[in-house]
Amino acid sequence: MLIINKGKIVADDTPGALEQKNEGALTLLTVRGDGDIIAALKSFPGVTKVRATGKDGAWQSFELSMSVGADGLDNAERVFDAVVERGWKIAELRSERVRLEDVFAHLTRS
Repeated sequence: MLIINKGKIVADDTPGALEQKNEGALTLLTVRGDGDIIAALKSFPGVTKVRATGKDGAWQSFELSMSVGADGLDNAERVFDAVVERGWKIAELRSERVRLEDVFAHLTRS
């Protein structure tokens, strides 16, 4: 698969490899906890970007961009361990596969 932006090739790989390389994976998380949750999430192993997506009372939702872990653990498992370590409560935790549309948008942003 080739992705061209403004006349230049910005990616040339298989669809699966492009999904792996670009932002790795997304993990959706809803937690209740103390302190600066965003700063703490940014320090989690494999987290490359944190975006707050909503708040419902004390519960806060986030979208985490994750790099592929060399430790053999699933991204959600790594996030779960880090959340439990901090004593936070979890309402939702799920991994979402990066879609080719997301990869295209990321690579062609100006």
